[in-house]
Amino acid sequence: MNYRDISNVLGTVTSGIRLANALDLIGLERRRSTAGQILPIVGAFGAGIAVGAGIGLLFAPQPGARLRGDISKKVNQLAGDMKTAADKVEHEVETRSATARGELQYEVNGH
Repeated sequence: MNYRDISNVLGTVTSGIRLANALDLIGLERRRSTAGQILPIVGAFGAGIAVGAGIGLLFAPQPGARLRGDISKKVNQLAGDMKTAADKVEHEVETRSATARGELQYEVNGH
């Protein structure tokens, strides 16, 4: 049995196995992107802020109109904070992607 035969047998055996399944079999997983790591944290943080602010406002002794105004202000502030966080993540992803493209181009050009 030569190298080509072994390769054909392995190709046939592993043809139905996806990369994620194969990595899982040996106890590994694919590395998540920076955005994939940061966005769930930012989302959970934002949700925590919203819930905390809502509970705090609901327990504060204020008239209804003032409470609705405060809630509206907080929601708008939270939306702005989330947009700022998303912009930062987008900028980070773009920067890292541009750096990776530059490094790849450098490697392709044989330097």
